Amino acid sequence: GHVYSLTEQINKFEEVTLPELEAELGCNSTHLLSKYLFVVGVGGNDYTFNYFRPSLNGSTILDQGFASNLTNSLSQHLKKLYSLGGRKFVLMSLYPIGCIPMVKSFKPKQKYCLRELNRGVRQFNTQLKSTADAIKEQMPGSNLVIVNQYKIIMDIIKDPPSKGFKDAKRACCDLIPLSEGGNGVSCRKGGNVCGDRNAYVYFDGLHPTEAVNVHIANKAFSSYLKNEVYPINVSQLAKL
Repeated sequence: GHVYSLTEQINKFEEVTLPELEAELGCNSTHLLSKYLFVVGVGGNDYTFNYFRPSLNGSTILDQGFASNLTNSLSQHLKKLYSLGGRKFVLMSLYPIGCIPMVKSFKPKQKYCLRELNRGVRQFNTQLKSTADAIKEQMPGSNLVIVNQYKIIMDIIKDPPSKGFKDAKRACCDLIPLSEGGNGVSCRKGGNVCGDRNAYVYFDGLHPTEAVNVHIANKAFSSYLKNEVYPINVSQLAKL
C-alpha cells in the first residue's frame, strides 16, 4: 500500500480532519488542540528501507548528515503542527533496528544485533533530543517529551525473561525467506503464527508485538527515568 509522507499526513490533518472536528464540536479547533497529545514517530522507514538497505549486503558508512536532515525536516513539521494549535508533543525515538528479524534474514550468520546499524540509530536519537531541546525555545508554550524506545526495547532484548518475554530474535509469524522472493519483513499468507504472541518481541520481520508496545506505553506514561522518558513522562505532560 501507499505510505503517506509526514507532509501529506499533516496536510490531510489540516484540510480534512480539522474542519470535520470543528464542525462536530461547533467551535474553533486552535484552543482545543493545545490540550491534545501529538504522538510523532519518524525515521524508521528512512533508515530501514533507504539508508541501511545497501549495508545489508555490504558495509555501513555512518553519516551524521542523514540524521541532521531528518531531524531538521521533523522540526519544520512540528512547527507546522504548532501553528495549527498543537502544544503537547510526544516524540518516539528509533528502536534498535540492528536487532530486528529482517536484518537476520539478510545476515543469517549474524548471531547478535548488527552494531553498525544500531550506532546509526543512536546518532539519530541523539540528534532528536538536541532538536527537541532547541525547538522548544522557538515554540513558546510548547512541551516536548521523548520516549526512548531504543533503551526500552534493548533492555528486553538483553534479558527477555526479566521483562516477561521468551524470544527476542525470531518473528512470531512465518516469514517468507529471501530465497522465495520475501523481503525479510512480510508474514507468509496462511503461514504459522506462534502460539503465545506475548512471549515474542517481534511479530514480523520489523514490527514489535502488541506486548512490547504495551510495555513501551507503560514506560512512557509512568517512568521517571530520564533515559527512558525525557524530560518528563506522558502522564505529567497530559496534566500540564
